[in-house]
Amino acid sequence: MALTKKGKMLMVQQYRHSVGATTLEFPSGYVDKDEMPEDAIKRELEEETGFICDRILCLGSFKVVPSRLKTNAHIFIGFNAKKRKLRSGMDRKIKTILITGNKYEELVRKSSPRIDALGISFIILLRQGLLNLRIQNIRISVVKRNQIVNKSLDIVLINPGDKRQVYQGLAVEMAAVEPPYWIAAIAGYLREKGFAVAIIDASAENLSPDETSSKVSRLNPLLAAVIVYGSQPSASTQNMTSVGNIIKALRSTSCKIAVGGLHPSALPERTLVETRADFLIEGEGPYTLECLLSALKKGSADYSSVPGLWFFL
Repeated sequence: MALTKKGKMLMVQQYRHSVGATTLEFPSGYVDKDEMPEDAIKRELEEETGFICDRILCLGSFKVVPSRLKTNAHIFIGFNAKKRKLRSGMDRKIKTILITGNKYEELVRKSSPRIDALGISFIILLRQGLLNLRIQNIRISVVKRNQIVNKSLDIVLINPGDKRQVYQGLAVEMAAVEPPYWIAAIAGYLREKGFAVAIIDASAENLSPDETSSKVSRLNPLLAAVIVYGSQPSASTQNMTSVGNIIKALRSTSCKIAVGGLHPSALPERTLVETRADFLIEGEGPYTLECLLSALKKGSADYSSVPGLWFFL
């Protein structure tokens, strides 16, 4: 599902010989060999519609017909869809339509034009909140994301991860993404204390270090904190290569850089020296970040009173 800035859904209308009728579908396609689903949906979206999205999130995967097929369906949602010029080779037999969620549900009830079952299932799952989003809140979420760019941010919390590196070939068929629960807890604490917080889940979005850095640069926070956690102790160590690359890319931004989590807390001095971050957070992090942000907002260069903080003198 690709959404425009105004919250309309991007759909394609085309004639399907298999059913002998014109159908209304969400943009979709097949994942090529050795291609990641995230890359496939970006390619298919542009090929079918000429649109691209600023941000695409994976909402989940499921088997289409497990009794007969091995096929996996990967569900994505894209934000701020924008039209690009048609390129040669693009499918001009497909008609692109922009409609609201209510209009789509009206068409489903009328069964005209034909609606594919995957699209109907997608809407049902969203309505029930089973894909971590509710369709009636999508437009609100888009507005909030646009507004946050114009708001003065205190901190961006970054969940690192490179599933291609950690899981290699398995990453093509397996999600291998762990929700950043601890980052959510830190964000909630800091917001309660009055700080403006944003989260970049580089693992879920499968962002490269440069793409992560670009997002941080647009948000322009006082502090970017890379938080390394996992459900098992070794999970954070596996992500340290990605962490180092993200911190290296972040040096092109104007914000201060911090690193924290399990591995940094276990080896604080070594991690600070190896990553060359401005700060290292030892321990759980919320209270340390609260005190550090207070110091940064005051313009103070004296961090000696910040508990659990490692930094270069």
